[in-house]
Amino acid sequence: MFDFVPPATMGKLPLEFKTLALGTHRESDTIAADAEANGTSKHALAQLADVLQKCVACHASYQVKGAAGQ
Repeated sequence: MFDFVPPATMGKLPLEFKTLALGTHRESDTIAADAEANGTSKHALAQLADVLQKCVACHASYQVKGAAGQ
């Protein structure tokens, strides 16, 4: 999951961030598996809504700021 993140960067990421990211990826895999298994869009959309709420919360909490604080 974090194969694309340089090890030096990975070491600087907060544990809470890594936990949220890993959980989000797992839930996305579950959505895909469930969609293939039962094919009901209503269930998939409910799962997606839950995951997207976590995405929004994470992006609101963890931001990389530039040198000027932007």
